[in-house]
Amino acid sequence: MQNKGFVKVFAVLLTLICVFYLSFSVVTSQYSKKAKAYANDNAALEQEYLDSLSNKKVWLGYTLKQCREMEIGLGLDLKGGMNVILEVSVPDVIRTLADNKPDEDFNEALNNASKQAISSQDDIITLFAKEYKKNCS
Repeated sequence: MQNKGFVKVFAVLLTLICVFYLSFSVVTSQYSKKAKAYANDNAALEQEYLDSLSNKKVWLGYTLKQCREMEIGLGLDLKGGMNVILEVSVPDVIRTLADNKPDEDFNEALNNASKQAISSQDDIITLFAKEYKKNCS
């Protein structure tokens, strides 16, 4: 409780810093909208408009070019970019973890488990364990 004033001052300063950096995103967004309105869906004219303003001071002594450099970058997910799905092959992981064993029982059990996994409700590791026990006994 003794540092209550310090925490409040720190919170206010942090908020002001965040607003300062967010303001660059707002400014560049506004100029992009102005450029789109000016260009009427002509990309070359829009870029020409933005290039003509790039060296003019538009916000707190910063040029449009500097504002674009200072704005918060949006990731591809926020810009509607791309989706990536990673699919892991469990049999390949098992083989790698086993240092690619040349053991015939091991490889046969893994192949049989892979075939059974297509139609079974069990996971491939459980099926592999059952097949390996069956092959080794």
